[in-house]
Amino acid sequence: MPWPTNQPDKMPDMPLKKLKTIVKAAKKPLVKPLVKPLVKPKAAPSAKAVLAYLQAHPQFLKAHAAALLQPGVAKAPQRVANLFSLHAVRAGDAESKLKALKKRHTQLLAIAAANANATTQAHSAVLTVLAAATTADLSKALQGPFKQALGLHGARLLRVGPAGSATALTLAQLDGFCPQLLNLGPYKAETHGALFGPQGKTLKSCALLRLVLPHLPPEHAWGLLALGSESATHFHAGQGTDLLEFLRHVVSLKAAAL
Repeated sequence: MPWPTNQPDKMPDMPLKKLKTIVKAAKKPLVKPLVKPLVKPKAAPSAKAVLAYLQAHPQFLKAHAAALLQPGVAKAPQRVANLFSLHAVRAGDAESKLKALKKRHTQLLAIAAANANATTQAHSAVLTVLAAATTADLSKALQGPFKQALGLHGARLLRVGPAGSATALTLAQLDGFCPQLLNLGPYKAETHGALFGPQGKTLKSCALLRLVLPHLPPEHAWGLLALGSESATHFHAGQGTDLLEFLRHVVSLKAAAL
């Protein structure tokens, strides 16, 4: 249909459907783009997701062992082409556990050797007091061979008796020095100096053993055995007391027999 010359802005009449087709075709690009739009890469799976997959598919590692386990693995995990050797990780963990076991084994052997040595010393010390026939003999044995057998630097035997004696303690004094059957800890000159006398100059720790007669309660004590060491850690509150209890019983029985 020709355009009317007197109305240039007026479009000729045409069906609406045909008009929509023309408009739709005009919107399409004449040349298709040569470059496709970029596609955003997928995010890598999380460690939690990988672990869940491996737990759900336990045969995966076995099926891909050749790719995961590298030949000639060193002690530490070796990274090759973004792969970690699981064998190396397992070997490193086993080696760490082995080192811990060896360390514990060495500690147990040292403890066993120390206990055996202490037991031998205690038995040797006991033999030195069995031959004592009097309280004076017992005191000499304790300050001499008994002390040496135990590797100590001070030993003193004090009996409960009247005040004023150099070798005696009143029951009140004994309760002040040794309220329990065993008292272990650091040596204090102002407290323990009266017990050890000149021997106390070099002492750093001490053990006080309350000697009790077998047929009497603890408050009716025979006396006190004071032991001292130049080592600050030889006697302390947290140590085992089995051997000291043994020595306390032996000396108490010997003293009661004199």
